[in-house]
Amino acid sequence: LQLVDAQSMFNLRNLLAHGRPDPEARRAFIALCAGQGLGQGACTSAADHIQARLRDGDMQAQAPLPRESLIEQALPGADPVALQALARRTVVLPAQTLVNANTSDLRVLQAVTPAVEPARLQALLGERDAGHWLLNRG
Repeated sequence: LQLVDAQSMFNLRNLLAHGRPDPEARRAFIALCAGQGLGQGACTSAADHIQARLRDGDMQAQAPLPRESLIEQALPGADPVALQALARRTVVLPAQTLVNANTSDLRVLQAVTPAVEPARLQALLGERDAGHWLLNRG
């Protein structure tokens, strides 16, 4: 049995803010996707696909939804290992959310905080893992 904090993952619902594409979330998703070894162009197309699915109301906000099929549909024919890595780092929650820095992994944090140097993020994760929890501010 493994418990996973859904807010440790990138929430695909963040790709839309009030029904409109969110450029910052889109950039973060593309960075996260490409960080799993998938091509930049494929990741950009995947962001378009997911935004369209969410905008069209295919995925009504009621409960967390399976992201594996959404990721597979958005990236047909992509490397299964890379798809699985991306699916493990994404979720579709009922509403937009912040990423929980206390439970998130380095790749997700790198995607959502591009201005922070990777070495600084790694140091923060070391502090966190030593029991010095971080405060999320939104």
